[in-house]
Amino acid sequence: MKSRFFRLLSFAASVILCLNLPSVRAATSVPRFAYVPNFVDNTVSIYTVNASTGQLRDNGYVLAGHGPGEATLTGSFLYVSNFGSNNISAYSANPNTGALEPVAGSPFTTGTNPTSLRASVNGKFLFVSNYTSENVWAHNINSTTGALSLVAGSPFAAGAGPYFVATEPSGRYLYVANSLGNDISGYSINPTSGALKPLGSPVPADRSPRAERVDPSGRFLYVANATSNDVSAYTINSTTGELKTISGSPFAAGSAPASVNIDVTGSFVYVANHGSNNVSAYTINSGTGALTPIAGSPFAGGTQPRFV
Repeated sequence: MKSRFFRLLSFAASVILCLNLPSVRAATSVPRFAYVPNFVDNTVSIYTVNASTGQLRDNGYVLAGHGPGEATLTGSFLYVSNFGSNNISAYSANPNTGALEPVAGSPFTTGTNPTSLRASVNGKFLFVSNYTSENVWAHNINSTTGALSLVAGSPFAAGAGPYFVATEPSGRYLYVANSLGNDISGYSINPTSGALKPLGSPVPADRSPRAERVDPSGRFLYVANATSNDVSAYTINSTTGELKTISGSPFAAGSAPASVNIDVTGSFVYVANHGSNNVSAYTINSGTGALTPIAGSPFAGGTQPRFV
């Protein structure tokens, strides 16, 4: 168990999440605060964001569980997966100061070694992948207090070593990257109960899928495969949610790709290559979803980049 923990630790890192509030200078929303889980010291750092420059100013921290690895923000509530203590820390975010206050009852129990979590699009449910217990726990979110309670039928079986969860814009489907099973599990989400129903058998990926993203249009899913050094790409059936491998997939990346992200226009994909200290960048074919490397890619990064 200890060796497995430290193998995971080598790929764990912090994720910055922003609380978006109305700007006094414009009609659009701007990020005001950022939150960073710190895996080793078991804290969540709080920052204020300068709306003009994007600079961060330290605004303290709160304690989390053991090994906080990922966070997700829905409404005014922040949820953090604690890999080492098998639970979820929940906080209420102050809209004026960004301060975090633990939700009553926090931390909330989940499966063994939670790695990734996502809130449903409607903000009613929280889905958590649990690496060692090989399942997905679905939690109800109390819209008033932020407290979590278990969805009926939860936990739901996943593949071997579920590492990352992703939702798509319609809120109807959930996808789980199974890093030991080398495949992707898909589920439909019951909009009323939050229960998950498998979308048939898992779809093959390449070796050690660790991170995944759905493009803003909800048509394509991209998965970073850590030990085969490439990106698997799929189309998403808008009616059934089922995945189909895109022609040419997988697409070559750098060494040990640890994360994948997509720009807000859905035009570009970026992959942080943990082993080769660089970032692969691609254009997305808007018709097929195929990836083409951008001129100059990969671009130099720092030492062992993990998230982009």
